[in-house]
Amino acid sequence: MRPTPRASSSAAHATPPRRAVGAWTDEAAALRGAADGPLAGLTFAVKEMFPVAGLVTRFGVAEWAAGRAPAAATHPAVAALVAAGATLSGRTVMDALAYSLAGDAGARPENPSAPGRLCGGSSSGAAAAVAARDVDFALGTDTGGSIRVPASYTGLFGFRPSHGRVSLAGCPPLAPSFDTAGWFARDVRVLERVGSVVLDSGPPPTTRLSRWLVAGDAFALAEEEAAKALYEACARAKDALIARLSPPVEANVYGSWGAASVRDAFRVAQGAEVAAAVGPWAAASPAAVAALHPAVAARLAWAATITDEDAVAAAAVRKDFAASVDALLGADGALFLPAAPGPAPAPADADAARNGLLELTCIAGLGGLPQVVLPAARVGDGSLLLPVGLGILGPRGSDEALLRLAVDVAAALGC
Repeated sequence: MRPTPRASSSAAHATPPRRAVGAWTDEAAALRGAADGPLAGLTFAVKEMFPVAGLVTRFGVAEWAAGRAPAAATHPAVAALVAAGATLSGRTVMDALAYSLAGDAGARPENPSAPGRLCGGSSSGAAAAVAARDVDFALGTDTGGSIRVPASYTGLFGFRPSHGRVSLAGCPPLAPSFDTAGWFARDVRVLERVGSVVLDSGPPPTTRLSRWLVAGDAFALAEEEAAKALYEACARAKDALIARLSPPVEANVYGSWGAASVRDAFRVAQGAEVAAAVGPWAAASPAAVAALHPAVAARLAWAATITDEDAVAAAAVRKDFAASVDALLGADGALFLPAAPGPAPAPADADAARNGLLELTCIAGLGGLPQVVLPAARVGDGSLLLPVGLGILGPRGSDEALLRLAVDVAAALGC
């Protein structure tokens, strides 16, 4: 049996120089990759909620980790990446309890691709480390958009897998039926190669996604400049993708529910699970909760008020909406949509952006679906061009096919 990789601070495991963007934790967490393998020579980081043997597993809150024993085993995906040749450089900071999309609810790393703007959360540190070129790729988590939003804001490729396709063993739960482990990369082929290592066995893989669907009602939710830039990116790619995808067809993804109702169902269903998973710690740690970022503390307090009737009603909308999206996608549909409403906001605008973000990210969350983000466009006045990401959502279990499609779309877009 292969021994469990353990963190080391020895010279043999020294980390490479890092840009001062505030992405990293203050611990030594390095594991040398195997001499050969599909990821040999690459470096990576992991969000601090992924267990590394010998280190206390954190959740973005010092008080949460207090008194907990070091992890006995390294997370299965981390161990698999090391066995495949990738070297772990360390763990990265995150928003408190992973209950944020802003990237400011705790340590606030700088956005190397959008100076003065937020990275997006809660996998903010992981995204910043990749965008700063400290590492080749990084693992994060995505419950409500915490891979997809930072990928869009920092100009990276990001992948949120189908729910359950990547182990979360040992990771603190936020909302278990929504939580996923995903990853960032600057190179789409690295994104795909990481998937070949960490995706657990699932349903028979979809061989090809061939129907091009455009979520017109989702594009209508984006800021005008961002929507225009992403539509133009799709138009540029159309000729190059003609042998790969059918001509694009506009689709209505929210149906009669409307985006706001679907978003609210997500918030309540997620919040009910947060109350069950994190609520006991919050109730026992009032001083720690009082010290949290006010927006996170407010969300925890709100989650505690969700009634059984509220949760049942949200679950019913979730079930029906997920079935509607499944029917739209079928076995071969690829749904194109904005990954976020616009570019990364300034810190003062973070809370105002949350509802708009959730309206776009809740589609994959409610359905347990995989979604890839591509750095397809930039918007701005010329003096400061900010990244905006294009999302492509696939049927549940189509992860490998979606990653292959992302390689083709990236080539067509030149990104």
